[in-house]
Amino acid sequence: MNLSSLLLPLILTITPPLLADDLSAELETIREKQHLPAMAVMVFDGTKVLHQGVTGVRKQGDPTIATLQDRWHLGSITKSMTASLAAMIVEDGKLSWDLPIAKAFPGSDAGFAAVTLHSLLEHRGGISHDGPAKIWNAFVERKGTSQQTRTWWVREILSQPPEHPPGTFDYSNPGVAAVGAMLESATGKDWESLIRTRLFKPLGLASAGFGAPAPLGTVDQPWGHDQSGHPIAPGPQADNPPGLGPAGTVHLSIADLATYGQWHLTEGKSHPGLLKAAAWKTLHTPRFPAENGSAYECGWVILSRDWAKGTALTHSGSNNMNYAILWLAPKIDYGFAVVINQGGDAAANAAELAAQLCVKKIP
Repeated sequence: MNLSSLLLPLILTITPPLLADDLSAELETIREKQHLPAMAVMVFDGTKVLHQGVTGVRKQGDPTIATLQDRWHLGSITKSMTASLAAMIVEDGKLSWDLPIAKAFPGSDAGFAAVTLHSLLEHRGGISHDGPAKIWNAFVERKGTSQQTRTWWVREILSQPPEHPPGTFDYSNPGVAAVGAMLESATGKDWESLIRTRLFKPLGLASAGFGAPAPLGTVDQPWGHDQSGHPIAPGPQADNPPGLGPAGTVHLSIADLATYGQWHLTEGKSHPGLLKAAAWKTLHTPRFPAENGSAYECGWVILSRDWAKGTALTHSGSNNMNYAILWLAPKIDYGFAVVINQGGDAAANAAELAAQLCVKKIP
């Protein structure tokens, strides 16, 4: 997968800001046009929420309405969280950015000799989107804890030659799962425990969890929906395997997503002391030139937008049953998040329209 395919077009024209803080009515127009179950949006600067809105139902065919307190699946927005966690463990001195993955996993194929923790977070580790199909299929069926299945998956992939030349960009879920496994090996703790204690708790992300947000047999939280709009019941089929966690299984409320966005928007100033300036430079500064107008670094697509007055950071996420996107514009102290409980093109189109709405709100 090339870098440009990760981006929404977002060719936007700035118009004077609207006055209302509640965007629910505008979102309802978008939701209805795209025939989606529900969606929510939150606009923020480094210190406060500026606008917000939610519309629709948690499950198609059920009258239970979605709320701003609901938990939404983030998909690959999780990747920047794992990168942030890696930066903390590096600062602890338990890992280094240039640690070869073969050192963390002895017995790896010689083709991975130059692949490091950092290059995996840039999708330059020589591993494809889901890794070899045969290994992915076995991973999906494998029993065990999240950490056990993740470690097995990573070791199996590394035991074979790289699928692509390391150093070239190829968006990879198992590559970021491998980072999670490296963090587990270095600390003796599973990724889920690490990210809860080192990231979620200090940032106050009380709603954060993993997998499908709704408990079995309930409509207490939004259900995911496939691209045809069919609801997917909570359970094993409602998300990717738990072992994929570091690459994309986090869920949380849109308010907590905004808090996380503020932390990155301000490079730690919203919650001081969690990372040093050098870590923020690593997380937000591309080491490789832009391709087709954008670069990738540590869970962020980095590009230039007129409305952002220069550099913007973004990432979308989807498990094919949900869709989310986060945009940050540091030069104008502005960010926004969009979440939708359906996957596919209709959700992506709705997120694009909601993003345009948010850009029109720029003061």
